Amino acid sequence: MLPQALEHLGQTGVVAIDDGRAAFGARVALLRTAARSVDIQTFIWRADNAGTLLFEEVVRAAERGVRMRLLLDDLNTAGTDPTLALLASHANSELRLYNPFVGRGSRAIGLLADFTRLNHRMHNKSFTVDNVVTLVGGRNIADEYYEIGETGLVDLDIVAVGAVVQAVSNEFDLFWNSASAYPARSLIADVTPQTRDALAQRAQAIRAGSQATQYTDAVLRDNIVQGLASGRIKFEWTLADVVFDDPAKTLASGDHTELQLLPKLHARLGEAFVSLDLISPYFVPGEAGTETLIGLTQRGVRVRVLTNSLSATDEKSVHAGYLKRREALLRAGVQLYELKRDASVIVQRARDLGRGSKGRPAREDLHHRWPLHLRRLVQPRPALLAPEHRDGTADRQRCDRRPVVVRARSRVSSAGLPRDDARRRHDPVGRRRGHAVRHRPRNRLGRARDRAHRLVAADRVALVALRCLARP
Repeated sequence: MLPQALEHLGQTGVVAIDDGRAAFGARVALLRTAARSVDIQTFIWRADNAGTLLFEEVVRAAERGVRMRLLLDDLNTAGTDPTLALLASHANSELRLYNPFVGRGSRAIGLLADFTRLNHRMHNKSFTVDNVVTLVGGRNIADEYYEIGETGLVDLDIVAVGAVVQAVSNEFDLFWNSASAYPARSLIADVTPQTRDALAQRAQAIRAGSQATQYTDAVLRDNIVQGLASGRIKFEWTLADVVFDDPAKTLASGDHTELQLLPKLHARLGEAFVSLDLISPYFVPGEAGTETLIGLTQRGVRVRVLTNSLSATDEKSVHAGYLKRREALLRAGVQLYELKRDASVIVQRARDLGRGSKGRPAREDLHHRWPLHLRRLVQPRPALLAPEHRDGTADRQRCDRRPVVVRARSRVSSAGLPRDDARRRHDPVGRRRGHAVRHRPRNRLGRARDRAHRLVAADRVALVALRCLARP
């Protein structure tokens, strides 16, 4: 990978990983190919299947003489202190905990006693090897991020080489040397470390399981993992930059916008004039963010937001913060899309179909009826039937209008039939709808209109879902 970077000085080579299994395999491949150093920064590292296997890969790399630096947010390390003590005790491994709990026992009591400080967490994630290649993205280290088990999270990682790697390393060093990063040895000095043999036996037991065996085979066959292991992965070369918040905000009193991420993003991206697309699993715009998005739509900017539905989110309290802003955004014209809980299953199914011969699914799969896993939220108002919101289903919208009577010039059509009979023959749908409008009671007509609204919305959702599935 280094020779490729030397051929594209000043540029960044990137490869996107949207498959959880490939994302796990990429981390394993990077750890196994590391020669000098590995810097890992993450918000969550659980001691489940994925976490245990990566813990052992870290120990193996340290035993080979690779310098390991691990920076973990301390909010989610409950129950892992023995394993962390093992990592911290190795001569080639150094572990720091970000904004840690002073008491390692009851964390609920710690939150109550020191909520203002502990409410600031480190969500940054990076995985940098030999200062040559880095992996950044939204995945923490836990089973659900790598499609292990029954549940899975849809996410994205980027493998990058070239100019941007040094910027990621600088971000890691800034957090590593900040006042909120504490050496783990001083915090868990009284914890008995897990033995090396115990960690190896647990990892071996996980590998021996039937599910893990099938999963490992899938990882080994992935092109991205094989490319990282051999150093022959093909990158897309472009210009890239790294934007991050300042760890000083953790201990700062009050709101210091110069330390936060959003103003830096705004400065880099600039103003939106045509469209703005946002993807966030935890979309909480707040009062100021809501006003900003509404202001954009009022200026004619198309704003689209994709976030989790209530059934798909793992943070119900976060969803509550978004829920109270949803109606105002919809009424202003912001397009909101929500991902359903089982969307990852359909995404994986569509991805597998696309890997057939010539990148196309089998013929019988072309007629498969996909359930809708992406829904667009719509406002139940007449404005939805404005011309810019129509999708070609004018027949269903016509029932929301008053019937128009057109006087015929002649009682005889060009076909020699009475004109009323010709119109009925050529427009039977209009004839039936006109009859319904004239003769149905008011309550039945209201139900028909509501049903038409639902059909129009369903057609739009189906169109969006099919477009998503059609993308490579």
